[in-house]
Amino acid sequence: MTSSLLIRVHELLTTADMPHALIGAAALAVHGVSRSTFDQDILVTDTRALTSLIWTPISDHARVDIRRGDADDPLAGVIRLSADGERDVDVVVGRHTWQRAVIDEAETLQQSPASIPVASAARPCAPEALRRRPARSVGHRAVARHRRIRAGCGCLQPD
Repeated sequence: MTSSLLIRVHELLTTADMPHALIGAAALAVHGVSRSTFDQDILVTDTRALTSLIWTPISDHARVDIRRGDADDPLAGVIRLSADGERDVDVVVGRHTWQRAVIDEAETLQQSPASIPVASAARPCAPEALRRRPARSVGHRAVARHRRIRAGCGCLQPD
């Protein structure tokens, strides 16, 4: 069995020594909150991710579309990786300190696929939230709401 595209991207980023974190709906799912989306998102702040050479090891398996942000975009760019029969992976390249904090605070959780660091429950970061400096991201509100609901049944203590 071959590795999923998400796992291959994680392994490539790890080999390239690029700190990263799973964000968005996939991160929310690891924290127990269901949110529907087709793609999977990984956040990095290392702009080497925007060079095609980095993606050579998986280019036989996946299509790689690198898009750089313009000067006033809060993102340095996005890399869309897609392969037949697999969920797309978007590597979101941030350029701000607060975006790097999402990666620094990421946790490797038992339920995360292949030990991929996952944005903490406090900052699961919907990719659209990375385009602004959120006081609290959409994902954070979803996790907090989920915890309040589950706290009523004694399954999880509220914050």
